[in-house]
Amino acid sequence: MSIHLLFLALIPALGWGMMPILSKIMGGKSEEQLIGTTIAALLFGLIFSLTQQVTYQLSVFIICFLSGAFWAVGQYFQFRALEKAEVSKAMPISVGTQLAFVTLVSGIFLLEWTSVFVALLSILALAVILVGVLLVTKTSKGKGAVAKQVILFLCISSAFLMLYVTITSYFGIHGVQVFLPQSIGMFGGGIIISMKKINQLRLKAITRNIVTGSSWVIANTTLFAISSSLGVGVTYSFSQMSLLVATYGSIILLREKKTAGEKRSVYFGTLVYVVGVIGMSLLK
Repeated sequence: MSIHLLFLALIPALGWGMMPILSKIMGGKSEEQLIGTTIAALLFGLIFSLTQQVTYQLSVFIICFLSGAFWAVGQYFQFRALEKAEVSKAMPISVGTQLAFVTLVSGIFLLEWTSVFVALLSILALAVILVGVLLVTKTSKGKGAVAKQVILFLCISSAFLMLYVTITSYFGIHGVQVFLPQSIGMFGGGIIISMKKINQLRLKAITRNIVTGSSWVIANTTLFAISSSLGVGVTYSFSQMSLLVATYGSIILLREKKTAGEKRSVYFGTLVYVVGVIGMSLLK
């Protein structure tokens, strides 16, 4: 992996790591956060498509549209989870489950595991990553663990976010053709999900969360730009350094409280997590 690709691979980590923090700062209901985010994505998709004069095949458009719709469902459930849990507790679980789903699917169905040896090393690296996630989310005795409903929301979220990432690569779609139809699918999915509460949504909260969406746009654009060079499994796993940004960012910016023991667990857990992610990226 070149230094150039290394730095590009870190940009999605920064964008996705800041996204849940920004959603907390901007506030609003899950539906308002979702629509605000998708507006930012749609604006980018429209501007990019018009300036680059991108042409589309119908089949490509439909697949990318579905990718965006899958994202809308996944992101909605992540926002629901974040309503009920701190960023530093929810996001490591979200990142860990996303990594598990994407790594297994990209290895088995996208044929990124070129041999049994590579498959075994990938699974070993994934196990190390999940151990790191467990350490980061460890709580002191007497403190409330993450609620089962939050874990359920995060698992549903990760399943759909996995589909959003892998479906375009499964059909060999990369680069400039992805952004507009994907953003239309995101916006359409967000509107459908929010339909029951559409009259309760506040324009001010939606507008504020366009900032949240801008963070996602930066991450997503970079991810899809480099996935054809590094592979989905490696690119996506490397981008999940977002766990570090979300965990430490929430403690610093959102002032989420940790005991001394929990801080030690976070420090050690993130170190283990980084070792696992680097190991997985080196398999490329």
